[in-house]
Amino acid sequence: MPYISIKLKEPFNANFTKLEAEIKNHYPESEYNLVSYKSIADEQNSNTKIIQRIFLSVAVIIALIAFVGLTGFLRDEMQRRSKEIAIRKISGASSLLIVKMITSGMLWIAVPAVVLGTVAAFLISDMWLDSFSVTVPYLTLYYVISAIVVLTLIVVCAVAMTRHKACENPSSNLKSE
Repeated sequence: MPYISIKLKEPFNANFTKLEAEIKNHYPESEYNLVSYKSIADEQNSNTKIIQRIFLSVAVIIALIAFVGLTGFLRDEMQRRSKEIAIRKISGASSLLIVKMITSGMLWIAVPAVVLGTVAAFLISDMWLDSFSVTVPYLTLYYVISAIVVLTLIVVCAVAMTRHKACENPSSNLKSE
């Protein structure tokens, strides 16, 4: 069908309403159908928006599951090494040294896992994104930044949980024996 494209100035909604009224006023019997380009674009991108919301929801759920797993792992690590922490405290180690010891042990596990996960995510998404005509530029930078953010969150969580255990009285951990 033939169509006419008209560019409107700001405010778009008010001018669109005025244009609609003028067309109905001048051509009362005609069946002109006025549609804004924004509504056409929104309709064409509706499936993409749904997929975007689903991916965001899945990402949030995965992040929550990972956080629960991380805190559980750290609690288990603190429980397992509580006597070692107490003996180190009695021997004169500072809380900072204990936090550094536990955090560095955590990083020996986290860094390879994050690197492997980031590389796998990059390769899989690269294969998937090849099917699209338009892709995001500098995508590798996003993966590097996300890996740094994940490692930072792991360190912050490890420091917060370890600091509590390192600052408590070491005799309470040794009394259980």
